[in-house]
Amino acid sequence: FVQCDYERVSLLLGEPELLEALYLETDLQLYYYYLGSCEFFVEKNHVTALQSLRKGLSYTYNQDKQFVSTIEVQMLSCIGYVLKESGQREKALVELKKSYDFAEKLPYERKIFELAKVYYHYGEFLFEEKDYKEAFIVVARGLSFVQQFCSYYYLLELTDLNGKILQKLGKKELALPFLSLAEYIKNLDFVKSFDSLDVENEIEYVIYRKDEEGTRKKRENIRISR
Repeated sequence: FVQCDYERVSLLLGEPELLEALYLETDLQLYYYYLGSCEFFVEKNHVTALQSLRKGLSYTYNQDKQFVSTIEVQMLSCIGYVLKESGQREKALVELKKSYDFAEKLPYERKIFELAKVYYHYGEFLFEEKDYKEAFIVVARGLSFVQQFCSYYYLLELTDLNGKILQKLGKKELALPFLSLAEYIKNLDFVKSFDSLDVENEIEYVIYRKDEEGTRKKRENIRISR
């Protein structure tokens, strides 16, 4: 599922004995999370995808809940993403912002690398809305999150989106290293070679400037005022 092999996941979910073996609410929630994702990406069915995602979320989540699980945060983000792709942008914003706020409030010990998608989904929405300054803040938080976990999950998407945002903000010189890194990541065979990639150094590279001789200058912080 993390590798986005939704067709294979869909086949596994189709096993008749699988659903019958699940009885815990958290297990059923995960099942419908996977099912809704497959219905969206494989079957291209937005309606059933939303139904499955909402059904899965309903096992443990309610509007007044103060403490949420990482799965609930991801499901809220995915519901927002499907709503966005369905053209229901106002409803999508509510879910995407909610999931982002929850992800930010989670204590570090409860965070997992899969939450990177939350930052991408919300950042992409803001980018499409042409709210480039807020999108920059969200995506920068996402890249920092990925770096903390030394994870490649949504690293490509966040890096590429950050480059595009910087371009829209008129910072083309700063955008180029991000776009170049995104292209480099895109060409990698993750299964075979990603373990040898120093993700932290790759991300660090794009936030340094180089002089004409190729030596590193002082680290440059990118600040965008609201």
